[in-house]
Amino acid sequence: AFRKKRRDDSFTPGGEAGARPNRASIVYTNLLREAFPGLPIVLGGIEASLRRISHYDFWSDSLRRSLLLDAKADILIYGMGEGPLLTLAQLAREKVLAGQDLSGPMLATAAAHVPGLARIISSEQAKAYRLEAVILPSHEAILADPPLLLAATLDLERQVHQGRQFALQATGTRHVLLHPPAPALSCAQMDFLYDLPFTRKSHPAY
Repeated sequence: AFRKKRRDDSFTPGGEAGARPNRASIVYTNLLREAFPGLPIVLGGIEASLRRISHYDFWSDSLRRSLLLDAKADILIYGMGEGPLLTLAQLAREKVLAGQDLSGPMLATAAAHVPGLARIISSEQAKAYRLEAVILPSHEAILADPPLLLAATLDLERQVHQGRQFALQATGTRHVLLHPPAPALSCAQMDFLYDLPFTRKSHPAY
């Protein structure tokens, strides 16, 4: 993120760096769209979490809009994502078992109550959230007045720490809707997760 090249990569054989593209979330999402057209795509991980609203990009020395818009994913999970991911999987399963064609917009709509997510909504849909949401400076406003990025970042931090409200950021005619953060896992849930049989091995392709 800070324009420092990786010297090693713990997920490749021999720890060699250079196996991943820059802006991996955007590259991988485009590849998934080609391979599986129509299926929902959910982003997660540190890249998605840190770039869920307008952000400064060291690689291009510029302000970029939400990763959710650039990657054209359906949903972004931020923070610790185990709970939201499980809920999304259960919602997807319910739709499929009900004989419905699972699409990205359908899953995003069904996930309207799931904490820890970000999704794209229209200006018309955003009206329903305005009274209860933290309104962040729009992407266009930040481009015109870059110090507003700090105000947006602080507002987003407050929204996360109070843990109750939605947040909205406009970009053109669309809005990034940020749900309240997911609740922390209990000790029992953490123990269950870390008892799962993770292999911690490189991908079989290597």
